[in-house]
Amino acid sequence: SYFWENFKKMRFSWEKCNNKILPLGLILFIFIVLLLIVFQVFKSPDVVCVDNAKLFEGFNMTKEMKKAGEHEFRTQKAVLDSLYAKINTPGNENNQNLNKEFILKRNEFEQASQAFVMQESAKIWKRLQEYVQEYAVQKNYQIVIGSTEQQQIIYANSKADITLDLIQFSNQKYEGN
Repeated sequence: SYFWENFKKMRFSWEKCNNKILPLGLILFIFIVLLLIVFQVFKSPDVVCVDNAKLFEGFNMTKEMKKAGEHEFRTQKAVLDSLYAKINTPGNENNQNLNKEFILKRNEFEQASQAFVMQESAKIWKRLQEYVQEYAVQKNYQIVIGSTEQQQIIYANSKADITLDLIQFSNQKYEGN
C-alpha cells in the first residue's frame, strides 16, 4: 500500500490543471485577437484613389512632351509673328493676300497644336495606365479610382491617396529603374 499512497499523491488533478490552462488560453486568445486587429489596421487598403491631374503633371514624360511641343510651337509662332509684322507694315500693297495667308497659317497652327496635345496626351495616358496597373498589382490593390476636376472624390482617407507614390513609381519606371 505504500504504492497506493504515493499514487494518490501523484494523481492528476483537473482542478489544478484548469487553474493554469484557463489563464494561458485566455492570454493566447487575446493575443491572437490583438494581432488580427493590428493586421487589419495596418494592411494596405483594397481601394485607393489618385488625383489624375497631379499624376499627369508630375509624370516626367509629360514634362518632356511639353518641352518638345513648346519648341515646335515657338518655331511656328515665329512664322505667324513675321506675317503679322508684314501685314502691319505701312504702305504694304499685299495686305489682302497677307491677311488670308495669316488666317490660314493661324488656323493650321491651332489645329496642329490641338492635334499634338491630343496625340501626346493619349500616349502619356497609355503609358501611365500600364504603370498604374503594374503598381496596383505589386501593392495588391483591388481598385484604383482616378479623380478629375469634373469628377472629384468627395472623401478619401489620406492612406487611400496614392498619387505621390504613383508619380514616383511611374517616373522610376519611365526612367528605366
